[in-house]
Amino acid sequence: TNASNAGSDWKHSSDTNLSESDDPADCVQVLSKDAAKNNVGYKLTTLQLAGYVSADKDGTVTEEEKAPSKRWNKVVLTKGSDFADTPDLTDGVVYMDEYVNYIIKKLGNSKSETGIQGYSLDNEPVLWNDTHSRMHPEPVTIKELGEKSIEMARNVKKLDPDAEVFGPALYGYTAFDHLDDDDAHTEWEEVKAANNYHWYLDCYLDQMKKASEETGTRLLDVLDIHYYSESARNGIEDRLQSVRTLYEEGFSEN
Repeated sequence: TNASNAGSDWKHSSDTNLSESDDPADCVQVLSKDAAKNNVGYKLTTLQLAGYVSADKDGTVTEEEKAPSKRWNKVVLTKGSDFADTPDLTDGVVYMDEYVNYIIKKLGNSKSETGIQGYSLDNEPVLWNDTHSRMHPEPVTIKELGEKSIEMARNVKKLDPDAEVFGPALYGYTAFDHLDDDDAHTEWEEVKAANNYHWYLDCYLDQMKKASEETGTRLLDVLDIHYYSESARNGIEDRLQSVRTLYEEGFSEN
């Protein structure tokens, strides 16, 4: 349990970098304890949507061992049956709704002091096929990210209605504009033309809005985008001001 894979950041290594404990969900438990120690009231953790997680702590995963292989456990967003009190380490599957349920049983719901208040729908999916090519070698599609985001958000809201969902956790302006579409693919051009979208974020918000209306529950609470400033200035305040580039005409970071 608690194995992680560093992707191309470090030799595609599956190891104990995040936790050396075998206690299920140790990382989120440590997060809760550290938050309490430092008087942090809001805690955010990530839910995996890319499809596979490390099955071992045996170091580098080679190209020949890319998923699906014995080096990986499959991620399934919805179990569809009763949750186990402790995860089954022999079935080769990690159920994400069961994981959220385990967190709630272990730490309490989002209203509790020790519980998790926010859930991020994975992280920077446009980099899956780059940084984590052993796990998700193909570029993420609009259809894939939309369907997985909706399914996982529904699971979170069913288990903890007061928890907040963050998405799509995108990296970089090009992802805001057209996700991972390139000259070899036409998905974005077709979706954009059919729905009169300006950029991909319009599409994502529309997908989540329609799904929320169908579900009868708001599924996306926070539009999560990651803006990496080019500011050459020093200091936290200057970095925080840099996001004005996105909405204030004429603003210069430097």
